Amino acid sequence: MKTKIRVLLILALFFNFIISPTPLVSARGVSQSIQLAGSTPDEPYYADVLAGYNTKGYKPTSGIAINLSGADYSSQAESNLEIKNGIGSSSNKALVWNESDSVGYVEWTFDVPTSGLYNLGMEYYPLAGKGASIQRDLKIDGAYPFMEARRISFERTWMDAAPPKQDNQGNDIRPSQVEAPRWQFAFFEDAQAMYREPYLFYLTAGSHIIRLGLIREPVAIARITSMSLPIVHDYAQYHAQEYAPVKNQQVIIEAENAVFKSAPTLTSNYSPNPSVNPQAWGNFKLNVFGGYRWQRPGEVVSWKFTAPETGMYQIGIKLWQGNQSRMPVYRSLMIDGQFPFDEMREIAFRITSIGAWIRFPIPNMSHFFFISLKVNTHSPCAPSLVLLRIPCAPLKV
Repeated sequence: MKTKIRVLLILALFFNFIISPTPLVSARGVSQSIQLAGSTPDEPYYADVLAGYNTKGYKPTSGIAINLSGADYSSQAESNLEIKNGIGSSSNKALVWNESDSVGYVEWTFDVPTSGLYNLGMEYYPLAGKGASIQRDLKIDGAYPFMEARRISFERTWMDAAPPKQDNQGNDIRPSQVEAPRWQFAFFEDAQAMYREPYLFYLTAGSHIIRLGLIREPVAIARITSMSLPIVHDYAQYHAQEYAPVKNQQVIIEAENAVFKSAPTLTSNYSPNPSVNPQAWGNFKLNVFGGYRWQRPGEVVSWKFTAPETGMYQIGIKLWQGNQSRMPVYRSLMIDGQFPFDEMREIAFRITSIGAWIRFPIPNMSHFFFISLKVNTHSPCAPSLVLLRIPCAPLKV
């Protein structure tokens, strides 16, 4: 027996459209042909701001996390606010920010101990609204740090309302999608996933003010965090510090059994191919996930699994990639809310032979990498799960 475990996502990767044949950019490469409403011509794009950080020699801070309670805001104007406990089964108090006719804002004041580059993030709970993503604009010390800060999006979470039912001919009936609100943490990042990492903000030592302005949809906010950029090692550094390989184990995750999705349009799909499990046997069977339904940058799908024992595992994926442009498509993979190593930020899936379903290693597609897992249930709560996200291209699993 091989001394490894392969966690196989049975993914029908039908890439019918291509958004970008290249992986995420890190400092430049964003189109500047679109200007957000209300912005000024001299307002920089994030790509230019990021390049300026490099030119000025600004460095990321290390080991700093500043948590601001949502309920402890310092100022607000024309906002419909409440402080409540018990939102989403949480006993902690949270700021409930309802929609209103006015374009109001909320501010938080905080002190930064060290000058440098920081990420910003928010722990939030989507409240019942119109079902669209939650959007706010961001100002720091009274100004937009870059043009994209005029619209920061926070996604809702969706799931199947029930397992698929069958008609009198044995065909699956696709279940409806329902919202599954939950507390989740999200970094402030580009909604189109054009960058490898969340937005970086240069903050000097001293007092600062974060202002969020209402654009659409209600939300409950537990905290806003200013934190140092999380360190993600490359595989060589990651592999050197982990456990021994697990022996004689295999966990198979059927891709059509996704737990959470970031949009109601992300649903399971059908393949008549006899190598797909479960086989259709002439019926309409929801036995794969993805294709044309999964192609917008930033869309996230997650699966839940249980590691049978602590150790080093390998992850593979069964896929069909038929993008008509014959270019690779990209996904990123997180486990329990984190990238195991840097190579997981963008995984290239090459085109397969016509009609062929192939098992590929992740992320190299030529050999398997080991991933460390501890005994427990790995679920898609943010942090937790096997999660695939579109960086800059479409996918189907």
